[in-house]
Amino acid sequence: MFIPVSQVADWRDLQNKVCQLFNEMEYEAETTKRVELAGRGTKEIDVYVKDLLASHNQIYLIECKHWESNVPQEVVHGFKFVMESAGANTGFIVSKNGFQSGAREASRFTNIQLVTFEELQHLYGCEWFRKQRAKLAPLLDKLRSIHGLHFEQFNPATIHNNMRFNTQDLYSKLCYFHRWVGDLMLAISGRFPESYLGPEPVQLARNPSDPSWRSDDWFEIATVRDYFSTVFAAARRCINEFEELAARADEHFESLPDQEQDEWFSRSLKRMKEESPIRVLESKLSAEEYQRLLALLA
Repeated sequence: MFIPVSQVADWRDLQNKVCQLFNEMEYEAETTKRVELAGRGTKEIDVYVKDLLASHNQIYLIECKHWESNVPQEVVHGFKFVMESAGANTGFIVSKNGFQSGAREASRFTNIQLVTFEELQHLYGCEWFRKQRAKLAPLLDKLRSIHGLHFEQFNPATIHNNMRFNTQDLYSKLCYFHRWVGDLMLAISGRFPESYLGPEPVQLARNPSDPSWRSDDWFEIATVRDYFSTVFAAARRCINEFEELAARADEHFESLPDQEQDEWFSRSLKRMKEESPIRVLESKLSAEEYQRLLALLA
């Protein structure tokens, strides 16, 4: 997630990266927004941020300075006037290189924070990381639901649920998703990354975008931000494609004659009955004995 200031190209890039940071945390942020000043016309703000989750109107104004020199106190005085006239709650002046001592003195006892771009990222890093995790949570729940309904080894309902994937093409695609769903669950719920700082590169046992990828080496993703964007996109694609496959399987099964559908139901019921006695033993054996029995049958 952390972007060194050396990777910021110019003033516009600095504005865009600051705006991106807040948008990724589900604030409403935009660059070069013109705001009204109380009785004094308008002023263009580098980055305008609204906290949509606040219980009352919460506005941040951000001034970005991609200067080689340190920011002087005159900038702080001018920005303080803008803050007061615009009715903003919090202000940031984000500098490439830092601030003169007079600027820091001028910001004392105000609602303006003076930070470098790197300091801003550290200030919001934990919140950013927490919110990226929160965005993945509903996708992980959906993947777990798919896994439980279709791929859980000791759930007899999977026999019935997978009955509709009754052609070679549909069944082979179902097996493909078995691998993919498992890989994604591992990638999302695993130990790494530990924080917004990484460790980087993020190392995964599997490629979350390609279930056919297999290697003795780690699959590496360069940054924490890339990890979240990669896994988020892969999980959404996996879920969407699985739902399309399930819809195809349902459509195909419903097109079968009633007699053939009944035959598939009978086969599924027979398989479920054959497996049920093994599960009945779970309550009659110790956990160790039951697992040993399952291992023999695997």
